[in-house]
Amino acid sequence: MESVTIIFYRVNKLPRFFDFRSLCFLITFLLVYLKRRNLQKYLFALVFGKYIAPGMTKRLHPYKKELFSSLKEIISHDPKLKQRGRIRILEIGVGSGTNFQYYPDNAHLITLEPNTFFEEYFKSNKNKFPHIKIEKFLIGEAETIPDIKDGSIDAVVSTLVLCSVNNLNGVLAEIKRVLCSGGKFYYLEHIGYKSGTWKRFLQNFVEIFWRPANDGCRLCAPISESISEAGFKEICEKEVYLQEELFVLRRNIIGVAIV
Repeated sequence: MESVTIIFYRVNKLPRFFDFRSLCFLITFLLVYLKRRNLQKYLFALVFGKYIAPGMTKRLHPYKKELFSSLKEIISHDPKLKQRGRIRILEIGVGSGTNFQYYPDNAHLITLEPNTFFEEYFKSNKNKFPHIKIEKFLIGEAETIPDIKDGSIDAVVSTLVLCSVNNLNGVLAEIKRVLCSGGKFYYLEHIGYKSGTWKRFLQNFVEIFWRPANDGCRLCAPISESISEAGFKEICEKEVYLQEELFVLRRNIIGVAIV
């Protein structure tokens, strides 16, 4: 009888497609397919809050540092806050609070988050930044921002959020509503490649599976065009290419729009 030799090969590094993020993507897509919306939201918050956010924060640090550098120069429209040298910021889609480190010591923060499962990671991260005063933690959609008066906010922040809203123009209208005269809207968002290119074709194909598994994220949402048409008095925007991100997420814009 012939002997059989079995050789075991050790795989030290899996291809990028089979990393932890991809596995969670497939599981989340399956939950969406099975119409388990709450489980999908829970898993998205878990994966993003614990595993994706730390790496993404590190990769985006130089861009966010540049973007938010002028926050410390804002003078509040609110007489009481102005007297104390403080400002009021609204962050849309705060998630686990990856932008806390960029907010100045004088920040009064109102947060808006549609996914209730992020609250645990938000509170845990908030403890690391005692210099920020949380005025409100709101659960809701940015299309109809709850409990915020017209012209009561000095700065609105949105990073990697506008891609997943249901009504982009409605959100921008609400941002303009809550901002005071001269208030600033800070944003960093991924966008689609140019129409008619093979890169855009690839994004459109991937989005079929991507959007339901990533809490409604659209790879080609017309964010830059919508902001330019929203009626802001002044917009300062530039395009950046994030080489370390997934290919479909590499083209981004960062900017400040003034009411």
